[in-house]
Amino acid sequence: MQDILNDVYEKISIAKSLDEYQLAVNECTEYLEKEGMGEIADKILALSAVQINRFSKQSTQDNFEYSKNKVLACLNKEKNITHKFSENEAVKIILSIMEHFHDYCRCLYKDDIHGRCSDSLKRNLPYLAVKNEYDLQRFMYAIIRALFPDGRVEETEDSGHHMIRKDIVIDSCDMVIELKCTNEKISERRLSEEIASDIIHYGNKYIFFYIYDKENVVKNALDFQKTYESKNVEGKKVFVRVWQSNDIS
Repeated sequence: MQDILNDVYEKISIAKSLDEYQLAVNECTEYLEKEGMGEIADKILALSAVQINRFSKQSTQDNFEYSKNKVLACLNKEKNITHKFSENEAVKIILSIMEHFHDYCRCLYKDDIHGRCSDSLKRNLPYLAVKNEYDLQRFMYAIIRALFPDGRVEETEDSGHHMIRKDIVIDSCDMVIELKCTNEKISERRLSEEIASDIIHYGNKYIFFYIYDKENVVKNALDFQKTYESKNVEGKKVFVRVWQSNDIS
């Protein structure tokens, strides 16, 4: 059963377009029916419907990605992905990653490189840096994925008002990790408004914010953190960590 679900997951996950996705869903549900997994096939079919917006290709694309992520989350659940971590342990691990992320970056591309490393590594590592949120996501996701194999990047979800895009999602722990990287155009007020909006719209039980505040827009990082961690919004648990420095850029 595990091998069958792995095959189905892989086939659907590589679909890049709506046509490829619909073809993959049809083939996979037929395959599951044949293997005696009709109940799972029905769940996938129910989640795989995509609303077509003939006036907006982007809206259709967002709906396709949202549907695909829901199907993949369902398959992950059916595969019964389990970790050696309890919920509390998983929270502590994510917090530890965020609190020591700058150490990871420093070790990766700031510290001296061993003389026996390859020439290409010695030549290219010094050019690595975290310049924006996409860079931040790339590095952070690599660490998280090593510990949580079902972690995914940029999940699109319909909040009921508009489509929202989550940076990193861990389905098995009902977690979302949102990454912020400040620049000269963002203020503390705007950053606060973005975080407050994300907390309201995200439906996950655990919501983490990692803020790389290289422009030092947050006046008091500890108070800023406590402001959000002390709130209880519909049972959601919020965690905020702020790193104020530009030494990993």
